[in-house]
Amino acid sequence: RILNSMRWYVNNSEIQDSGARLIGLLCIKSSTNRAALLTDEVCQKLLQNLDDYADVASVIDSSIYSIGKLSFSNEGQEFFSKVNAITKILHAMDRNIHNRGIQIYGCEAIWMLILNHDRNKHKLVQLRGHETILRSMDIHIESAELQKKACGGMASLCNILPFSDRLELLESGVLERILFAMDRYPNFDLLQDNGCSAISSLTFPSREAVDLIWRLEAPERVLRALENHPHSISLQISGCDALKRLSG
Repeated sequence: RILNSMRWYVNNSEIQDSGARLIGLLCIKSSTNRAALLTDEVCQKLLQNLDDYADVASVIDSSIYSIGKLSFSNEGQEFFSKVNAITKILHAMDRNIHNRGIQIYGCEAIWMLILNHDRNKHKLVQLRGHETILRSMDIHIESAELQKKACGGMASLCNILPFSDRLELLESGVLERILFAMDRYPNFDLLQDNGCSAISSLTFPSREAVDLIWRLEAPERVLRALENHPHSISLQISGCDALKRLSG
């Protein structure tokens, strides 16, 4: 019924906005809903909205929001990887760089699309998508939620990338942005967890990489996160892993 309304009133931005948002909200309710909504027609409609409503921020916001929610599964990742979703999301983020909502959901959608998906990671690096995310972090430093999702995306991106790609990420200033976010939001445990994971992923057998990480005092940030958030098991794991790699 949602899709029928969106199909019947394809030129009505309010219906496209509400319909796209509802798809994502239903995905959150249950994995059963997400599986039922993960169809070619639904996914194509959300992607089409990014083209048809390129100048309507609310529709772009809701459509990217739901793409992110649908991508929280192997099936969703695979579908969207085949239809060039990353390219479309990055284009929408570049066009709406000062729109905080679009940037937050864009970072989240990219995070979900590259999580444990090597092909999408390589695609993002090829498209220089990390530069879009870093620019978003710079412009929207006041948004803790955006910083959290961006750090999560960077942690996923850095993990298992080839040496040359991870070195390029370091040289582009990824670590500086992550540490700045960790300094600004020391009490946000989820952000700190993502930051520690990113530091761990960026620590690899390279003297210049390890030297940079120590020079920027990343271990001090990890130690502070461990001390401030003793009840976060996930953070304790990611933080200890980062310190283990840095000590190796």
